[in-house]
This record gives sequence, structure tokens and C-alpha cells, in this order.
Amino acid sequence: MNTLAPRKPWLLLTAIALVPTLDALVRLGRLHPDEVFQTLEPAMQAAFGSSIVAWEWETGLRNWFVPGLFAGLLRAAHVVGLDDPLARRAVLAVPQFALTLAMVTSAYRFAERRVGARSARWSTSLLLTWAPWVWFSGRTMGESFSAALLVMAFERLDLEEHGQPLRRRDALAAGLLLGLAEVTRYGSAAFIFPALVSLAAHRRWSTLRDTMLGGAMVALALGLLDKLTWGHWFHSLVEYLRFNIFTGGSSSFGRLPVHWYLTELWAAPGLIIALGLIGWRTEKGSRAWLLAATTVTYFVAISVTEHKETRFLYPALVLALVATAPAAVQWASRTKAHLATAAVALVAPLLLFFVPTPFDIGHQDLIRATIEAGRTGTGVVLVNDSVWSSGGTFYLGKNLPLRAAQEPTDSDFMEAMADQQTNRAMLVLDLDDAARDAILKNALTAAGFHESTRVGDVQLFTRP
Repeated sequence: MNTLAPRKPWLLLTAIALVPTLDALVRLGRLHPDEVFQTLEPAMQAAFGSSIVAWEWETGLRNWFVPGLFAGLLRAAHVVGLDDPLARRAVLAVPQFALTLAMVTSAYRFAERRVGARSARWSTSLLLTWAPWVWFSGRTMGESFSAALLVMAFERLDLEEHGQPLRRRDALAAGLLLGLAEVTRYGSAAFIFPALVSLAAHRRWSTLRDTMLGGAMVALALGLLDKLTWGHWFHSLVEYLRFNIFTGGSSSFGRLPVHWYLTELWAAPGLIIALGLIGWRTEKGSRAWLLAATTVTYFVAISVTEHKETRFLYPALVLALVATAPAAVQWASRTKAHLATAAVALVAPLLLFFVPTPFDIGHQDLIRATIEAGRTGTGVVLVNDSVWSSGGTFYLGKNLPLRAAQEPTDSDFMEAMADQQTNRAMLVLDLDDAARDAILKNALTAAGFHESTRVGDVQLFTRP
């Protein structure tokens, strides 16, 4: 069997992993408020004692594993003088790049044992053709962390499924990775439980034992972490289950029908997955039943759950792409006709880079404006948008008063105008309603503000 070459594959894998990392740093913005308020803001709270606190961090619905790690990095950056928001974001990108590189390497190894080193390079490169993978992988979101860890775990368990002996340390590592996938996103249990059931169904008893042992180590560490941070063993997990499962609290954020995710699958790498499944029919050695079974089970689980968000699809689509890409490349290499068909199949996911999708990055202008306001301001008011759309104290770069208001008559707006410490305002322009923009500008001008820098659709105002 070919092994990973010392130079060329590593250069390729590093380049692939760098793309989403650089995308997150250059474009900024965010996929979802959780990217800021469930990761970056709690890290600011742990590191410096100031943040905008989301309700989950008041009730203890989240654990401190990722924010705690990020807080340590932020404190270390502070010691050496890296306090600018962009510098801090670059520091936090380092471990995420390492995680992405580890995930890409696992995807390569998964493909290599099926289709050989040369085709594995092409197979792994297909990740770059699917825009959501590029956008998610560099983002500080539970889905991003968990999906990478799941790929790494299943790649290890796949060794035995593919007919190779599985060392005990690989099974333990798989269990540790599955445990971390659960810690970084509790919803990943819908992948993990089916995987354990599959191991039992195939009587892989020693692998099941060692995998569960690795997972138990992480579970014990999580319980201790919750005890130290929330005061009770497994507090965050219990609160998560209580809110989402036992009381159905997540449904208060919206209810959608069972079939809703099917309407979002147009943004999936569908043609690549389809070619891979066709390849499975003729190449039994390219099949990946563990990934397929867990992906289908997860999809069913999120479909029957009333509260739905497009981002919940991401881990399943990543696993499906990793599972089928090797077979798609193998199938395409058989004839020129197959290769032409595969080339056409690549066009569809590439189009997602150029058309609006449910996975798009948003609020780039507002987050850049937040950085600009924080650098020179002593207090900031956001006008015509919610504080949950802002960059929070992380992108302000310091502990500043940050208020948000929709109308000049809102109490937060009037308090900000009366507070002379508030000397920066960010007005999110409504380009379709010039009259409303004029009213808001006049209200700011009457309070002593004047227009300064404009960042895209955000107008910055300053006052002495």
C-alpha cells in the first residue's frame, strides 16, 4: 500500500487547509451569530472579564472547552501585545488551521486506501470545489469543529472496515475524537450513537470497547470541566438535553416541516456525491458504509427535529463528500466520457462561489465597522440593527459600552445620545429607504455626531 509521501502530499494538504483559514481572516464577517457570541465572546469573558453574554451562557447551556482554550490564547497574545482584533483573530486561526489540516489529512488517508495516492490527491482537492466547506472550516462554530473531528474519528474506524487491522491506540483515538466532536457540538450525538451501534452490529467488540473507553475519558473530563465552571457535574449537557429534548425549548426559535432540509440540498455537492454512489456500484472496495450509515441517521434525526437551520446540514454533507469523493474520482478516471461527465459535475458546486446560498458569509461591513469604531471610540451605538449582528466586544477589541437601537425613540438610542462616553455610532444603511436613513442621520447629527468613514453599507459617525 502507498503511504503518505514526505513532500508533495503535505504541501498539497497544507495548501488545501490554508484556503478556508485565509478566507475567514480576509473576509471576516460571519456565518451565524454563534460564531461570535457562542465562541469569541465567551473567550473574551474568560480572558478579560468583559463580553456580551448570550442567554446560553447565563443558564449554562454551553461548556467552556473551546472558549477556555481560546481564552488562554487571547491572554497569551495580550502578554506579547497582540490586542488588535485582527491580530487576535489571526492567533485563534492557528489551532483551527491545525484542526483543518488534520481533517484534510484524514480525508486523504481515507481516499488513499481506496483509490491510491494519485487519485487521493484529486479526491481530497474536491473539498475546495464545494464553497460551504471553504466558508465553514475556518469559522469558530461548533459545526466547523465537530465536522472535522468526526472525519478524523471515522477515518480511524474505517481502517478495520476496509479490511486492515485496527490497533488499540487507533480505536482509543477514535473514541477521544468522537468525544471531542460531542463536546464541541452536542448535536453530534446523532452521528456518534449510530456509529457505536454499527460497531456492535458488526461484532467489532474490541473496537467498540476501546472506542467507548476513549469517549468515556472525554466525558469524564467534560463532567469535571462543568463542575469547575458551572458548579455541577455535566451541567451544560444536562441543560442542553433539558432545553432541546425534554422541554422542546428549541422549538420556540421556529418550527419547520420534516421535509424542509430537502429544499436546502440544492446547495450540497450533489453531483459529486451522486457520481461517488455510482462508483460504489462497481467498486466495492470504495464503499464506506460507516460514514454512509451515520450520515443518513443524522439526516433523519435533524429532519424530525422541529427547529431547523441550514448550518445543521453542514457536518452531514462534509461526511458525505469525504465518503463518496474517492469513488467519484475512480469512476471519472475510467473513460474519457466519464471524465467529461465528472467535469460537468464540478461546475455545480463551483457555482456556489458566485450565487447567493443559505451558507453565505454575511455582515462583513458591520464587523469591519465594529473594528474601526472600537479602535478610536470610548463607547459605540449601533443604529438600525441588532447587537447580535455586530462583532461584539471581540471585534471592538476592548471593553466598551455597546448599545443597539432601531429607532431614535428607543431607550437605548436616547441613553447613548445622553452618554458622552458614546462617541462612535454605526448606522446600517437601508439602501432601499433613503427617507429612513435621513431620519436616523438627522437624529445622530442633532446629538452632536458627524459623518466620518463609510464601510460598505455601514456609515460611521463620530463626536468629540
